[in-house]
Amino acid sequence: VNVTWSPVLNQSTDTYNITTYTDDKTLVVSRYATTHSYIVLSLQQNTQYRIKVETAAKSQIEETFAK
Repeated sequence: VNVTWSPVLNQSTDTYNITTYTDDKTLVVSRYATTHSYIVLSLQQNTQYRIKVETAAKSQIEETFAK
């Protein structure tokens, strides 16, 4: 699954922390840190996930569902 997001203005060199949860947020599946505005995740089929993206400097949170 390709996940992309819009970079925070004037913070293009910021680090993004990506956390993938199961849909009910009871289990953390994976954690990543990247300076890019995209990430490719290998997710199990027929399972819903919740993905949280936040910057290290600001707590801008964007949640999306992925199957």
